[in-house]
Order: sequence, then structure tokens, then C-alpha cells
Amino acid sequence: MFGSLLAGQPALVAVTVAVKASARFPEIRGARSGEVAEHFIIGTLASFLLAGGLAVLPGWVVRLW
Repeated sequence: MFGSLLAGQPALVAVTVAVKASARFPEIRGARSGEVAEHFIIGTLASFLLAGGLAVLPGWVVRLW
């Protein structure tokens, strides 16, 4: 995600989400409780926010320079 945003290709973020979700789907579907799904959603959101924030940071630094 970091690389796609840094390269100016935000559409690749959707591909990243789809690949990650399809890779983890059997694990989520097989779980008896919603705890695995909650961890997946929270972890995905946290990692995407971190990667998105870090991808925006170089652009701000270049503009300020």
C-alpha cells in the first residue's frame, strides 16, 4: 500500500485490500466467533492508516523544502 500511494497509484490500494481479504477468508470463515474477523478488520485498518500516513509524509516534506 505504501508503495502504491507513493507512486501515485491509489487504485492499487483496492487490489491490496482484495488480495488480503481473499487470502484470509478461509481463516475468518472457519472461526466460530467473530473475534478473528474483528482482529482482521482492526489490524487492516491500523496498517492501512499507518501506511497511508507514511506515504503522505514524503510529499509534505518535499513541498516544505
